[in-house]
Amino acid sequence: MKQKVYILLLLIVSSNALFAQDYAVQVTAYSDPVPNMDRFKDLPGVYQQADHNNIYRYYLGPYVTEYFAEKVRRKTLNAGFEFAQVVNMTQIRELCKRSCSSPDDVTFEPAPITENSSLYIRNIFFAFDRSYLTVESKAQLNGLKKILNENPTYRAELHGHTDGIGSVEYNIDLSRRRGKETKDFLTVNGIDANRLDIQIYGEGRPIAKNSTKKNDSPEGRKLNRRVEIRIVTADGQIVWDLVQAIQVPDYLKVD
Repeated sequence: MKQKVYILLLLIVSSNALFAQDYAVQVTAYSDPVPNMDRFKDLPGVYQQADHNNIYRYYLGPYVTEYFAEKVRRKTLNAGFEFAQVVNMTQIRELCKRSCSSPDDVTFEPAPITENSSLYIRNIFFAFDRSYLTVESKAQLNGLKKILNENPTYRAELHGHTDGIGSVEYNIDLSRRRGKETKDFLTVNGIDANRLDIQIYGEGRPIAKNSTKKNDSPEGRKLNRRVEIRIVTADGQIVWDLVQAIQVPDYLKVD
């Protein structure tokens, strides 16, 4: 009898593994939610998920096989969504569980750029109550400058944020100064100011534990002192392959 039970359990586990729906198609992403889903009228079944970086992503799926997801991706491209891609949802979930280095510990070693390689950049971080750009931040912005120069139809959104220490009014001004410092660096280095959009959030969108009574964390506050970079097309689609998302360890996530 025990042997039959073991065989049955094995069949159930094997069946679940066989039919696991690990693949989806990321249709597009935006900095703000799409107010009218008619934009996806040629792609029935699109659903929205927002991540901790406040990016609104739109998916089709999930699907059992990567092969089938790829067929859906081609249909998505034909519907006009040029950045559609197949993603492995299991890998994404595992990635979100990993810890990340403190911004102060990150070193930047530019990868060699070849004809077939993509240039990835990181979002930039700031010292407490400061708006000056670090050497690391300038290196990232030089990468952004290269992307914008090579893609004249792209624009950049610069989202200014602070941690939760200080008054709301002060933090709005501080995030504005961080955004302006970022924009000024790019314009001085040849990027048209009309291609750069500063958006100010102050302390209102923390991605990690902040300075509230229950969630205070100096390490989390480092992640909140940031300018997030969005590279977008003329119609506002985020080119998410080019900016590395900020990974927040589980123990620092906002409750």
